[in-house]
Amino acid sequence: MMRHPLFRSLLLLCVATMAWTATAPEPLATMARNQVTVVIHLEDIADGTAVLAATFTPDAATPPLHLYSMDLPEGGAGIATRLALKPGGPAEATGPLAADRTPHDLEGLSVYPDGPVTLRLPIRLPDGAAGTTVAVSAVVSYMACTATDCRIPVRNKAIDVALPAHPRLGAAPAAAVDPEQIRAVVREELAAEREALATEVAERAGRAIAERLAQPPGIAFQHPRTIADADAAIREAHAKGRSAILDFTGASCTVCQRMARTVLRDPRAIAAWNAQSAIEIDTDRYAELAGWQTSRFKSQNRPLYVRIDADGGEQRWSEVFLPADDAVMQRFLAWSAGGAGADVALSGGIAGFLLLAIAGGLFTLVMPC
Repeated sequence: MMRHPLFRSLLLLCVATMAWTATAPEPLATMARNQVTVVIHLEDIADGTAVLAATFTPDAATPPLHLYSMDLPEGGAGIATRLALKPGGPAEATGPLAADRTPHDLEGLSVYPDGPVTLRLPIRLPDGAAGTTVAVSAVVSYMACTATDCRIPVRNKAIDVALPAHPRLGAAPAAAVDPEQIRAVVREELAAEREALATEVAERAGRAIAERLAQPPGIAFQHPRTIADADAAIREAHAKGRSAILDFTGASCTVCQRMARTVLRDPRAIAAWNAQSAIEIDTDRYAELAGWQTSRFKSQNRPLYVRIDADGGEQRWSEVFLPADDAVMQRFLAWSAGGAGADVALSGGIAGFLLLAIAGGLFTLVMPC
């Protein structure tokens, strides 16, 4: 019996779809953290080599979340999306990392389009008996951001995966150790520990001096390193009859730095925040404080400003804006003063604001600290 050509085409499409589904690689590991799900799987296994792939999928959000390019330079704003193998392990990379999406420029930073991105790393499979697997640590880094805020970054997170072993029978005796390979492993290990080393150096050099040099005249931030330090700073503010204003931030948060360069450098904001007790919570540098933001304040968004009043009241602000937006600026100043919430406009117009700024300045002059 003859069948219509369209029927045959649909039948072939169904067969192809079923075949693709049947051969789709099984995930080796899945991790969901800071509003991004990472799924790791293996592709193109052949003759002792394969491609280790990781798909980074940001959670659905409005506005949508994007990830930074894998080529983003280290040490600046933003966190590059990366996939690597832990140095010195039983498997090793044999080629460069590649992405399935092309990044574009966003305010001077290279970012992927909104949505998921897959990174692929050619690797050499670990040695072992046929049919067995070997535990290997994959290492991922990423940070999800919208146009107005960023989530807490994930840096060099190890994910254990089981890779199929490849028997290499009759292999030649092991060659002499290459000193350059040893140096390369050491360099990679040092790079992974760079943040911890930088923190140690800063503490040994004298944290108080470093903070004074790094902080130009402006908001007199306190810089806690632990939850206990932050709680003590809040209690101290309340003992003085002030509100504590927590600034959850970090060098990797581009929108946080934009607010710091604009709104928080405005003389009006400086006067309002210095009339209270400003406390900077660096969630990049201190993992304990990043966890505190998530557990205590139920948020991973940055920037996040939390005003905790002496009577226990708590008000939050996370809107990103520029000082030129006078209506929003006035609401922010009212919020900072400890009176109105973020959704209440500053009453009295500009005259009321000027009176507030003058009163705040006089208050700071008469306080003993």
